[in-house]
Amino acid sequence: MVFRLAYGNAKKSLGSFFIYFLTLSLAVAIFYAFVSSYPQMFSLIDEKIINENMENLVVLKSALTAASVLVSLMFAFLVSYSNRFFLKRRQKELGLYMILGMNKGEVASIFLIETLGVSIISFVFGILLGVGVSQLLGLFSLQLLPGTYSFFFSTEGLLISLGFFLILVLLVLLADSIYLGRTSLLNVLKGETKNEKISLRKHKTILYILLIAAIVLFSVGCVLMAIAFLETCFLVFIIGSISGFLFFYSFSALSLLKVRSNSKFYYHGLNSFITKELSSEINSSSLCLAFVSLTMILTVLLMSLGLGIQTGNSGMDNWFGIAYIGLYMGVSFMLSTSSLLSIRLLSSFYSSQSRFRFLRYLGCSQNDLKNVIKKEVGIYFLYPICFALIPCICGLYGAFTEASRYMQISLTQGTLISIAVVLLVYVAYGMSTYFSGTNYIVNSIEKRDR
Repeated sequence: MVFRLAYGNAKKSLGSFFIYFLTLSLAVAIFYAFVSSYPQMFSLIDEKIINENMENLVVLKSALTAASVLVSLMFAFLVSYSNRFFLKRRQKELGLYMILGMNKGEVASIFLIETLGVSIISFVFGILLGVGVSQLLGLFSLQLLPGTYSFFFSTEGLLISLGFFLILVLLVLLADSIYLGRTSLLNVLKGETKNEKISLRKHKTILYILLIAAIVLFSVGCVLMAIAFLETCFLVFIIGSISGFLFFYSFSALSLLKVRSNSKFYYHGLNSFITKELSSEINSSSLCLAFVSLTMILTVLLMSLGLGIQTGNSGMDNWFGIAYIGLYMGVSFMLSTSSLLSIRLLSSFYSSQSRFRFLRYLGCSQNDLKNVIKKEVGIYFLYPICFALIPCICGLYGAFTEASRYMQISLTQGTLISIAVVLLVYVAYGMSTYFSGTNYIVNSIEKRDR
């Protein structure tokens, strides 16, 4: 019976599974392409070039190993968010099972079977997509160094990706089990109306101290990036993580207090609703926004370095590995962080659907609701860019200095291309989030009104 219910629910809830399926497939695809890139180079690039650069290739393998760990952590973070969104979308179904008298063990079995089934399909699709991506990366590597293209499939990459996938799925299943074990019927029924609380929002002094600390750490990190780019990368990452979290946490609460003090603005139109929703969301996702800002900085720097070496390459075989890694990690970070922001905000919209429905009952038109969503998406996506702007400038200055000193190349062209690509993808994700959020909110209201 449990298997029959799980299968039937999966067929009826394909839309609910889509974000989780897409996120896990993307994680597997990029991870496979990443871990198979090193053996692929040996199969494509001329043996003479390999022998001449063996010392650099050893360093490259170590760099790829370290980078794969970072990519794994990033995707684990992303999958956990998409899974959380997936569970939120099915709270009503969970509540219905509990009302009908099913115990938590039976409910957990249904959810776990569904998740496991979708995960297996995601893995197969992700590997197929990853094989395609790896072929494109192989063609790119042949633009840097001479060799002969042939189709390549990495058994080693498949096995490592399978291990990565199993760990991810086990973590997801464990998180689901904990969530279902702690969930009560009352919490499920309150799920849509429950709002995030902003702690410490009345303690202005503490908030100002946190904001000042964030600004000081932010300034130190920017200076270090500008004057000692290579030597301080790890330290800057730690400083940036702390400053980003403190900034988004304190600034969101202080902004809410500031806006509330201006009653003329706060109570004009739907400003009070937008301010409350955004402040709550930014405060509760401070760590997420800090992570997005940092990875956005890394994306611009890595892609600028990779494209700069590629476009400025004049027989610099010693640096081809850096170009490969830089571009690959840049693309991975760009797609992952944009997906993370989109999933996080769509999850918030789902949780707030009852509040949007209440606005509709008060007389707000569909255009009014769309404008609310547009402003929320615009400001939420703008926050990480604003925080990352100055560090990007400082980091690029440091990277330009290091590139001219050690590689005698200019990163200007690569930087311009990188910024254009990052902004294009970022705006595309923002627009898709707006249209998805609008479509979901409006449709949910229309269905309820029928």
